[in-house]
Amino acid sequence: MSVNEQEFARKVERIRETYAVSEAVARTALDLANGDVALAKLFVARDPEALHERRGENLKMAHTTRAASNKQHDEKIAKLIEVYNVSDSVANSVLDYAEGNLQNAMDFLAENPIPVVRRRGANAKMARLAAAPAAAAAAPFFEKQRHNLCGQHALNHILQEPKYVWVENAGLLIGGDNPMNNEVKINLWKFCNNYAEELKRTQGAEMAAGAVSEAIAFLRGAKKRPLATDKDLRGAKAYTTPAALKLAQDGYDRQLDEYKTIVGVITPEDIKSKTDDEIREAIENDVISTWEVDESELCDLNEEGEGTTGMIPAMAFPNLLGLVNMDARILHAGIAGAGPDALLTELYRLLDSELVKPNCIGVALNKGAWHWTAIVKHNGRCAPGTYSYVDSINCDTVNHCGTIAQIKTLPDFAGKQIVGAVFIYKREDSYKSVSVTRSARAGGRRRRSTRRRHR
Repeated sequence: MSVNEQEFARKVERIRETYAVSEAVARTALDLANGDVALAKLFVARDPEALHERRGENLKMAHTTRAASNKQHDEKIAKLIEVYNVSDSVANSVLDYAEGNLQNAMDFLAENPIPVVRRRGANAKMARLAAAPAAAAAAPFFEKQRHNLCGQHALNHILQEPKYVWVENAGLLIGGDNPMNNEVKINLWKFCNNYAEELKRTQGAEMAAGAVSEAIAFLRGAKKRPLATDKDLRGAKAYTTPAALKLAQDGYDRQLDEYKTIVGVITPEDIKSKTDDEIREAIENDVISTWEVDESELCDLNEEGEGTTGMIPAMAFPNLLGLVNMDARILHAGIAGAGPDALLTELYRLLDSELVKPNCIGVALNKGAWHWTAIVKHNGRCAPGTYSYVDSINCDTVNHCGTIAQIKTLPDFAGKQIVGAVFIYKREDSYKSVSVTRSARAGGRRRRSTRRRHR
């Protein structure tokens, strides 16, 4: 049994430890979740019977797929043996550690002396020796566009793993209660719903501040009912006609009655019995409950319930990244100045100054049609100083590496399609995503090479 098969079997057992289901059901759930244990458990919890039925439908297709996969595997092993003159066991070991990627396996063998990996049983020693080069040559993570989840895909491309998912009618965290655990996924569907409520609360509270002051002034008598003798700021008569005075008095009476209704008072004695804090709480609750957030500030939840997280507004990224202890720097037209030229000029400046910083791990870019793409800094393949511009709609982009100067020549930039950007930064206590781990290894290698040069 290969390393990958052993890992899959362990995941199956973990699912069966949690839910009393057959091995077939557990394997089906894991297949549907693309090997993600947390999602697989969610599938089992929802409808194990449906999984059992689907298992039968999948068997024929699985046999066909497995046969093709085995053939491809054998061809890769034969290639490694032919080129590097290694044993079958060494070829299998290296291919396992390269997760089936032939080019990565060849890169590893080209960089490592064969005697070190001669014995298949010496996996522990091999793993230590392989860690740095295998990480450097690992296949870049890529999520193909699903529904309109480009915002999710862009974040995952930068993190180089599927940390963010979209699961309807599920909680914010899937697979545990600590988002810093690599098995715990963050559910954008729930985040978007929570974010809408949070914006409603915070914006409503901001708007309520003025209403609270006015309500207290009305109810305490500091704000008086208009009189015919009132003067304006210039000292002239404020209400020049009886009709104007009546209009002002009617408006005052309506507003006072509204505040009384909200606070729950009728008589002057009722008003005196209420503290300012009680009035403030009643007014705030009323304003927040009726406040409507501008739809352009929210994630888009369409009628079918499919998550169009491509519509994640840039202003939501700090909250979203805060869940994994990362920071965001937002660039949009309102910050950069009017027009696409000003934004692109500022974007180019920031790409040159920010991406080279050790704590910057990538940039999410917003195209004019509300489509998110990403500049990935640590994809496991690009050399230092080069980056990958990844678009979930175009899988050809994932393996391309280029300098910032080269990326600026791409059609999305040259055509001035970029309308916003979010630069993403790690902290010391950030979630240890694949890209964050790679960045730490890259930093360590640079420091060691510097010391050697100065000896």
